Amino acid sequence: MQHAFWTIDTAASDVLIKPRRRVGRYLNSTITSTQGSIHIENDALTDATIEFDLDLSPNQRSTFSPKISFKSVGFQKINANINFIKGILTMNNVSKMVEMEAVLTSLTQENGINKAGFEIYGTLTKREFGWNDHEPIMIDGFPLGQHINLTAHLEFTQYALAQ
Repeated sequence: MQHAFWTIDTAASDVLIKPRRRVGRYLNSTITSTQGSIHIENDALTDATIEFDLDLSPNQRSTFSPKISFKSVGFQKINANINFIKGILTMNNVSKMVEMEAVLTSLTQENGINKAGFEIYGTLTKREFGWNDHEPIMIDGFPLGQHINLTAHLEFTQYALAQ
């Protein structure tokens, strides 16, 4: 059985934060640091560790702390298509344990280099991160809804192969 080990390619990865369900727009963010790896056996995701730090664009900093971070603490494989990643998410200077879905979206080869597309996503409530339902929070001119959607599109590059 072959075990492939992969690391994050930061140049091809991004994290999207959608402040309101009905607004078809995501907040601009910059990944300031990231690390992690995934393990794939026979073209199936078997484990993942992810850590990233984000900085929101300067025009979005007026109403809350611009730093967002995530560090995984566990991975759970339910079946071939359902996986969950647990971790500590810090937003608005509040840290909470969250669980998000994790999906292996693609396995490709580019110029002889193996690449894997990986996505984690989840819906969070603003109350969990220190905002109340009656407090109007504006982010880049848009009101923060009750729920916040977080999606991380991460590309991994294979760095070793073991038997």
